[in-house]
Amino acid sequence: MSARYGTLGDLQKEAAERNIDLSEAEIRWAEIAIFKKACRLVKENRDYPGKMLLCSMRMSPTVDGVVRSWHVEKAAGADIVYTCPPGYLEGLLETGGHLEFRNQIDDPAPQAVMEKLLKIPYFNRGMRRMVIPSMSSTPIRLWWPRPRNFPERPSRWLTLFPSASPILRIILNHRCFTGSANH
Repeated sequence: MSARYGTLGDLQKEAAERNIDLSEAEIRWAEIAIFKKACRLVKENRDYPGKMLLCSMRMSPTVDGVVRSWHVEKAAGADIVYTCPPGYLEGLLETGGHLEFRNQIDDPAPQAVMEKLLKIPYFNRGMRRMVIPSMSSTPIRLWWPRPRNFPERPSRWLTLFPSASPILRIILNHRCFTGSANH
């Protein structure tokens, strides 16, 4: 939820507490830098069965009097999934004819912007602590009551749900699931 990081989290609050003025572009760079790092980590960890989702995008920032959509432009080239609300799509179609869609996912944020953002603890924590746990060392566990008519062993669920999503198939095949409601 890219734009929500800059608007609903503590980024702007902690910046203000430290007398750091953030422009609209710097807020977008914070969101984009976090997203780019997450994309890089997913790409580097081939055992991770997930895919990044880019959502809550904005038509922003305004650069030289022109409204951009950096959430999409700066993520171009990434192997990701997008969800675009109708209002965003309208803005993109109405004013987005000038947008730059070249591979930018591996381009870093400007160094001066990163130096400024890293002085904000909220951003610093997001950039420094982001890790993807190994599938073998940190199993994913899902808990919910198991209906009586479902098999005891999760691996047998695949016979009931042959079109199960790839992530569900990975979870079931790696025995990372527990059907017990007692946890």
